[in-house]
Amino acid sequence: FKDLWKVFVPCAMCAAVALGVMWSVLQDTEVVQDRLLNEENVTGRVDRFIWSAERFLERPLIGRGPGALDDLMRNHASPERMAAMIEQSEKSARVSTIGTLVESAQQRVEQRDYKGRKQVLDFDDVMNLQREIVYGYRNEVLTNEDPRRMVHDIIEETIPSKVQQHLADGDPYHPDYGPLLHSFQSGFSVSLAPEDLAGLNGEGIAGLLVEKVREAYETRAERLPPELLDQEERRMILAAIDRQWQEHLEAMDELREGVYLRAQGQKDPLVEYKNEAYDLFTSLMDGIKQEALRNLIHSAANLEAFLAQLQQTPNRKVRI
Repeated sequence: FKDLWKVFVPCAMCAAVALGVMWSVLQDTEVVQDRLLNEENVTGRVDRFIWSAERFLERPLIGRGPGALDDLMRNHASPERMAAMIEQSEKSARVSTIGTLVESAQQRVEQRDYKGRKQVLDFDDVMNLQREIVYGYRNEVLTNEDPRRMVHDIIEETIPSKVQQHLADGDPYHPDYGPLLHSFQSGFSVSLAPEDLAGLNGEGIAGLLVEKVREAYETRAERLPPELLDQEERRMILAAIDRQWQEHLEAMDELREGVYLRAQGQKDPLVEYKNEAYDLFTSLMDGIKQEALRNLIHSAANLEAFLAQLQQTPNRKVRI
């Protein structure tokens, strides 16, 4: 037993030393692998090369010391092979970087184009809304069975705005009604003296002038054939709508071309476009009604004079 014990003890000690060495080697190998994994999150080009080397030399590392990777690469990898591996890694990194840059640029271009298309649609929506209102009013003129009612509505809406504009431009304490009465005398054949407006406020003056203009128009309309007058009333209103609408389209195009410069003043071009488009549309509707009323008064006077001339020459054939 003494001889057996002398043999067993050294063997056990050697085995323990061998196990300790193997355990330390495994620990060192895990430390190297953890270090490589950590470096992957920091570097871009080097980490790809290390991972390639690790995958290539993974099996030979088992059972070797901490410097096994350096020894194997120094002893078994030629300079040309190392240079080729580094070049391939650089190419892969460049390709990946270029692909990322192209994708990012494409996304930015698509976002810019989407914003541009959306802005164009927003601008078009403003114009489409105005177009629907104007075309709806035009269709109403064509299909309305009582155009005389529309003429009365135009008179009731146009005269007060004209009176309000004149009073706003004049002296509120010493108003001068001469220019206002002269315009109604020449445009609507309404004769009034300044004394007739004494003691009346703006609403009273507007109501009086509305009644006088309506009476003057009805007086002329009674002397004209109803069917001829209906056609003429529709034609005059439509002519005013078409002419004013064409001018409005030109003004809107100019506004749209120049409104983008408002962005230099830290203003939203779309908001500015909507605000000014509303003001232009309000002016458009007022201009349509004012021009239609002037056309109606002049047309009625011309028809009256024409029919009077026909009555004086009954034997003469005249094409209408």
